[in-house]
Amino acid sequence: MTEVRDTVGRGTEEAALIIDEYKQRLLQFIEEEGKQIKGDAEQEAANIIAMAHEEAEKIRKEAEQESADIIARISFILIVTLLSSLS
Repeated sequence: MTEVRDTVGRGTEEAALIIDEYKQRLLQFIEEEGKQIKGDAEQEAANIIAMAHEEAEKIRKEAEQESADIIARISFILIVTLLSSLS
């Protein structure tokens, strides 16, 4: 009877050790995957931010050019109007 109890006790201890080892490996795997996912997300976010900055700069340059064109047209109209009024 004692022998059976010892065998069952050892089996229970071994099962507990196996479960603990499994939990540790699973936690380590989850942690590593979490770090990988975080790294991927950070890289993707950095790429999106860089693209947004490029697009914003493009829009700024276009707006600057359009405003320069408008100022040139207005200046031309004012000069023509001024010259017309002098005639």
